[in-house]
Amino acid sequence: MSKRQSITLSRVLGPLLAAGLLGAWDSSPTEQEFVSDAPPPEESSEAFSLNPGGDPYADAISPATTSVVLNAFNVLGAPDGLTATVVGLLNTAIVLDMGAGEEGTGNLKIYYNGLNVAVLAQVDFISASGHVLATTPANLLELGLGSHVAVVHYPASPQPYRYVRMRAVVASVYTLDAVETVRPVVCGDGYTSGAEQCDDGNQLSGDGCNSVCEIEPGHSCHGQPSICGLGSR
Repeated sequence: MSKRQSITLSRVLGPLLAAGLLGAWDSSPTEQEFVSDAPPPEESSEAFSLNPGGDPYADAISPATTSVVLNAFNVLGAPDGLTATVVGLLNTAIVLDMGAGEEGTGNLKIYYNGLNVAVLAQVDFISASGHVLATTPANLLELGLGSHVAVVHYPASPQPYRYVRMRAVVASVYTLDAVETVRPVVCGDGYTSGAEQCDDGNQLSGDGCNSVCEIEPGHSCHGQPSICGLGSR
């Protein structure tokens, strides 16, 4: 890191860390504190939630988030190069809601850009009822320019988790582009993944998408779940 970058970083981190210390130093996340189906406060719900309709990415930031998060909306939905900046202190966390009916069952992918400060975070996988199912470290240590992906192992599969809580082990600043749950490939679950050509939510042949999730001759399929019809798309 150059001298100029160090000076710039110190100017940015100073007020952000101070704000986090004042607002969240005594916050110690528990299993139940964030579990709520209620949306964020009305004045911020439009900026902090997303409803992509059946995708594997985080849909909303839980109101129980205690970290300082700048441009929070950027961490929701698919990775697009736009990032949220998370200022993490001891016992503070960003809590992401994968969405009702979109619970994860596999490993987690964290998309992020080059970091200002390298960080070791703890990731809690939490059920819809608020129970911590597993805790795994996440190493976000790529300091170069460009986008990076960290895969966090989920040892409690196939138990579904709805919430992902990222806790800072030490004071840190990091950027997040997206968080994605890796679903196992299951033909008939309505999601096209892996080597599947289509997935219309069943394992019946004769409807354009056959019993092993391949597009049948003369048909085309699109969407999630797949909608199939005769002819080209």
